[in-house]
Parts: sequence; structure tokens; C-alpha cells
Amino acid sequence: MTIWINHYSVVDSQAVENGPWIIDQKNQRNGAEERLLILVEPVSDDSANVCNEVAQAVATLFFHEKLSVTGALLRSLRQADYNLKEWNKRSLREHHIAVGLTCIVITGQEATIAQVGPSLGYIISDQQASPLRTKNYPAAIPLGGEGIIQPLFSKLSLDKEHILFFSSFLENTLSKDELAFCLNSSPSQCLGELYSRTRDVENMAAIILTMNIEDNQEQPSTHYTIPLDSGSEKIVAIGAEQKNNSLQSRNPKGYLKMHQSRSIRGFFSFRRVAMAIVVTMSLIFVSVGWTFFSGLLEEDIAAQVNESISSARENVAIFNDSNEIEIRRLALNDALTELERARALSPENDAAKLLQGQILNLIQTLDAAIAIKDFDATVRLAGLITTPFQPVDIVASSSSIWLHDAAQGRIFVISQDLVSEFVEIYRAGSVYDSISAGHPMVLTFDSTNERFLLIDQYRQLWSINSKGVVSSLTLRGINEIQDITAIDTFQGNFYLLDASSNEVWRYVPVGKNFDSERSSVLGSVRLYKPSDLFVDSSVYVLDDVTVRRFAQGVETNNLFEGIDNIPSAVDAMVGASNRELIFLVDRGNGRIIVSEQDGTFAKQYQNPNFSDLRSIAISDDEDILFVLTGTELNLFRLSNN
Repeated sequence: MTIWINHYSVVDSQAVENGPWIIDQKNQRNGAEERLLILVEPVSDDSANVCNEVAQAVATLFFHEKLSVTGALLRSLRQADYNLKEWNKRSLREHHIAVGLTCIVITGQEATIAQVGPSLGYIISDQQASPLRTKNYPAAIPLGGEGIIQPLFSKLSLDKEHILFFSSFLENTLSKDELAFCLNSSPSQCLGELYSRTRDVENMAAIILTMNIEDNQEQPSTHYTIPLDSGSEKIVAIGAEQKNNSLQSRNPKGYLKMHQSRSIRGFFSFRRVAMAIVVTMSLIFVSVGWTFFSGLLEEDIAAQVNESISSARENVAIFNDSNEIEIRRLALNDALTELERARALSPENDAAKLLQGQILNLIQTLDAAIAIKDFDATVRLAGLITTPFQPVDIVASSSSIWLHDAAQGRIFVISQDLVSEFVEIYRAGSVYDSISAGHPMVLTFDSTNERFLLIDQYRQLWSINSKGVVSSLTLRGINEIQDITAIDTFQGNFYLLDASSNEVWRYVPVGKNFDSERSSVLGSVRLYKPSDLFVDSSVYVLDDVTVRRFAQGVETNNLFEGIDNIPSAVDAMVGASNRELIFLVDRGNGRIIVSEQDGTFAKQYQNPNFSDLRSIAISDDEDILFVLTGTELNLFRLSNN
């Protein structure tokens, strides 16, 4: 099965095979062939003239990197952003340059996408089109813009879906019906339908990727003049020659002029003859001057190379002298920037090569990525639990794992060695203590009283003991809480995260119940997108992609400082108080990341199965981490990893 890629550009209202808004390159990286597509979108008129140059620079940097695909994309984008910011420092504000980029890397049947600045795309399946946009996200900051760029990364397989990306401003140009018609079209017709509805647009670009078109399938005829076959190359053989379709001219108008027909009469015009004489004389003077000044130029280049290498070494010294991971990472990034400059002037410089390799090794040490090759135990959920079944969360007790099935509102329990059978102990619709139970909303384990706690959709607090007995509990004023987001316990106290009120409420126990007046924990604090809660001597709130720590009502530093890649689509958080660590499910990047409780990023765990992470839990001795995916429950020992 092959990947079918198609794209087109519109430059000054003229559809062309390629344009300054799209880069399409295939090259070898880390011993394997990868294809990189970049869709560029200028933020201002002045930015339009450098779009192709920026995209080419990102592509060149990407294929030179030896990091992972996401790491190489991030490094390349940061370098391009740095260069644009340096340019803007020397320019008037009205001439500042900023661009948005959508980078798509094809490896096998998988597409890795990085979006920064203006960017819009859709993942299209048989029944649904899901948008991929940067608008209203931190990733909306463009290259060269004010602030730190935070690319939005996505990874998906093309076996059942296709991807459409186009210039983001078209979302406001197309009506909802027009957009829906394009998205509902087959992959082979999609770009034609899009072009027919945007023929009056002066400048734009669009890319589509799919695996649903056979090698010998002919494209349907259309009466629109648009080069739909121009980008329809398939990835079929590793190491095959790939035509570079990138635009040679950086100026759109210049590109069009290059393709205008030239008459014989115009060629021999007086103006052209005069120009030829001037050019010839200029070449003579240049040749004479080169004889005298080439040596000086070589000396100047050598001086610039040595200066960049010296600056890189100074940044390595800063790395060695600092104990703060963020400063150390910035120092290494700055050192790599200097070495890129040196190698641009002298690609084969041995000193630059050696130093770059040393710095890349230091960065890998900072990234602290641990690949989990084999789990210590695994339970495959398919066939063990009756369907419909949707595992969404797990909680660990002293000897068991409690699993929440959202499909039927059930709670199952299994021993921590994962060798026993799952036992259903709670089900929505059942009656306990003469009360009808609802679907669980939030859950936790009360280690002080050895009981599992949950609040259902009817705001009823339930307790389940080790024998599986379900009992109703009293939680005073539960109906006054605006938003039941997450719960936790610590030393017998009950804590509830109320996202709408920007608050964590604390209840002290009254017997087995929590029939006490609640008290405020956070006070006057602004939360943004709180989703999870962990409490020990401090209170930790998962707020969007950041973990915020509150000690005695006072906020301290945020966690995960110095991490290589900002978390994305974070789902769950657990703590290991004795180890003074916080574990986070970073579903967007397919990893579990770990931070020290003082805020410093510690390490990250990776495994191919982590592409469908749901939840994590940690054992009482804090040595076993349980990992729930959409299909499996796994465990691995932290002491072995």
C-alpha cells in the first residue's frame, strides 16, 4: 500500500504546480528515507517574500538532525525562529517577518505533524472530519513572532484516514457548506473542489495525503485548470531518486516571470545586447578582483567559523557551570545554533563536527528518555471484560488495581500481580444502600481507611471496601459545588477540585462520612483548564499542560521545568510522595513524564504502546507503575528502569 500525496499553490491568482508556499522534499535521515512536506503561511506582506527561504532552511536543518522526528522538527523550527528573531531585531517594526509552518514528515504509513503559527488542517475518516488548528492555542505564535514558539505535534496513521491542510485564512473565506462539501469529497476530488471554491484567492496552498488511492487509479477529469497531478508521487522504494519540486525563486512574481515565453525578437533587442556587454565587463572585473581578494575572503570565513566554534564552547561551559536544567538546555541549544552557523560556512570542519556530536550526546542526557522494551506483566483486556467496554482510569490500593469502565459505568478490581481475574464490584443502575448508583465521574483511594471512593453522575459519594461492599457516604454541600473535576485524599481528609470555582475544597472526616464544613485550599487563584488533583503535604493541580504546586495556600514554581518538549493532551497525574516525584500521562506525545516535586524535569518513559495512553497508577511502595492503554493493563518496576 502506497501513500498518495497531492498539492497545489495559487500565486498572484495563478494556479501553479509548486509555489513559495509549499516545500516537498525526500531525503535520507538516520539511515532511513523520510519525506517532508511544509506548508508556509506568511503573517504579513513583507513575510511573503521569505516564505520559501524559511521553509527550505527548516527542511535542510531537519534532514541534518540525528534526533527523533519530533526532536528534529522542534530543533529545526527553533533554529529558524531564532534566525527570524535576529533579523527582526535589526529591522524596523513595520518590516518584521513572521511565518506559520505546517510540517508533515512521512515515515512508512505514519505521519508526524508539527504546526506553529497560522495553520489549519483536517483529519478525515469515513464519517468524521476532525480539525487540527493552532488558533487559540500557544502554538499560534509564529516563527519570528513575539514569545517562545510552542509547536503543536500530532502523530497518526494514514491507513484509515486522510489529511487535508490548507492556508488557514480560507476557514473564514469558505462557508460552512462549502467547507463540508470539500471535506466530504473523495481524496482524488478534494483539491479540485477546494480550488473551484477559492479561484478568486490571490495566494494560497493546499496539501492532501491518503493511502486509499491505488497505483493504477486514474484521476477523474475536471474542467478546472489546476495541476492536480503535480504532487501525486507515491513513496514506494527506500533510496529512490526524488525530484525536488521546490520553487527556485523566492519571490512569487519572479517565479511567474521565469515561466513567461520569450520571443526571438525580444531576445536580440538592443536592451538585451547592452545588458550582455555590461555583464561581460562586470565578470572581467570580478575575475581580476577575485585573484587579489579571494585569500582575504577565505581568511574572513575562517575567522567567522572559529568565532562560532568559540561561542559554542562558551555555551558548553555555561552548561557545565549551571545546576538549573532550563539554563543548561538553553545553553546547549545556543551552542548548536553557533555550530550550525559554523558548518554552514565550513561543512567539513572537524572541530565543529566533533563538538556538535558531544553536544547532541549531552542533550540526550538531558532528555532522559527511557525506552521500556518489555513490561514486567501485561493483561490484554479484549475478551476478559464483556463489551461494550471503554477503559478510562485506574487507581491503585495496597494490593489491588481498580479499573473504571466508562461504557457501562462499571468498576473492576484485579490483584496487583495482574494474574487473577477481573471482578466487577460496581455497576451503574445497581442499587446499593437502597440508592440507585450512577456512572462514576471521579474516583480515588483512601489509604488511611483502606477504601475506594467515587462520586457518581448523581453526585452521590460511594465507598467500596476490600471485601467489595458498596456503601453510600455523606458529603456535605455536594450540590453547592459547581464542578466536580477530581478528588483525592490525604491523611483521612477529602479534597475536591472545583474547576469552575478555581478552588480545591477540603473536608475533614466525621466518622466514616465527610459531614463537615468545607474549607478553601487555594484561595484567590486563577486556574485555566484544571483536570486532575494530587495531594500530599502540598496540593498539585494539573492545569492544562502544566502542573501547579500549592504549599499552605501559596503557589510555588510549576513542575517539569527544562523538559525537551512541552506536554500535549495531558490526561492523568499521580504522585510518589516518598520519592518526591510527580508522574504525568502525556498522551499527545505518547509518553509518561516525571518531574521532581521541586519543579525540575527528571525523566520520560517511552513505549510503542503509549500511543493510546489512558491512565497510570503507582503502588504503595512506589516501585511499580501501572499503565492503562485502550487495550492493555501493564506494569513495570521503576527500580529496573
